[in-house]
Amino acid sequence: MKKVFFINSHTTFLTAQGTINYLGLNKESIIFLYVRNYKNSLFKVSYKTIDASELYEECEFLFKNYFVRKRIIADIDKFIKNYINDEYELFAPHLGNGLYQLFYTNPNCKKLSYIQEGGIPFKSAYKTSLTPLEYLIITIYNKHLLTKRVWKPFRWYVKGYMKDNSVIDSYATSDSFFKYLPSINHIIKWPYCKLDITIKKESCIFIFDGFSHHQFIEQDFYLKMCERLIQETKKEYNYIRFHPVQDTDERNKILNIFKRFNADFEIMDESIPFELIISSVQNLTIAGFGSSLLFFARDFGHNVICKDKWLISSKKYRIYRKKSGFDWF
Repeated sequence: MKKVFFINSHTTFLTAQGTINYLGLNKESIIFLYVRNYKNSLFKVSYKTIDASELYEECEFLFKNYFVRKRIIADIDKFIKNYINDEYELFAPHLGNGLYQLFYTNPNCKKLSYIQEGGIPFKSAYKTSLTPLEYLIITIYNKHLLTKRVWKPFRWYVKGYMKDNSVIDSYATSDSFFKYLPSINHIIKWPYCKLDITIKKESCIFIFDGFSHHQFIEQDFYLKMCERLIQETKKEYNYIRFHPVQDTDERNKILNIFKRFNADFEIMDESIPFELIISSVQNLTIAGFGSSLLFFARDFGHNVICKDKWLISSKKYRIYRKKSGFDWF
């Protein structure tokens, strides 16, 4: 039986590696499916790897109409036949995506196991109980108006939509991430990597977010909280890790805050996954506002300064937090 892993980020890549080591899987049985144009340059991969990013993007149109959905399902089943052509166990971050659902509902898939893709537990992602009315509406909509191959709402787990609900396995670096999923959680370790970087002792690493880019918070308020965090937390030497979506203007405004406080800093190389730094370097001090990276850093025993509750004064952020259902640090 093949072991098929969906890899959509550095986190799922590292978790997949840890899961493979934990289970002692035969490398000949393993297939990595890269989506969202994921690329890895730090680890040599001895498994079969396939770029499935086009399928991932195609599934954005699953619910356009019946004929489009039928074509996409046929494309994915053909892909499975061409590249897997065997029974398989699927390892995916969740079932809140049409592509993952279609791989799961393919007849060759015999089991799904969850693998960690983030650090923040999201309570609202898991629908562990349904009222009679919810069950009726979801059943009529999905099984009669759509198809049994995909379903809505797009939750990571919806009770009654697993092939076998008796045993669900999950793999993560701690018990916190999947604490709202009714699973047997297995603690795995990310692989160690020797990195060609030096982090000065008694320094602080600042993790910044893409909140304002995604309209989760007002930019002026976010920058004001960044200033407060820098003022209260800065060390003699500081490292800065920007979020990929932060634009040049916001980055420069944050850099100017460090300059105003005469705080020496260095911008970290974004090509090196910070998850690897967390797992490969010890005794770091890391500060920020609730990024998944802070949760990971805490799990790996680093000194974490998280001020996510400062952001609750923002109306946008309160709405975002309520809709997302994520835990405070």
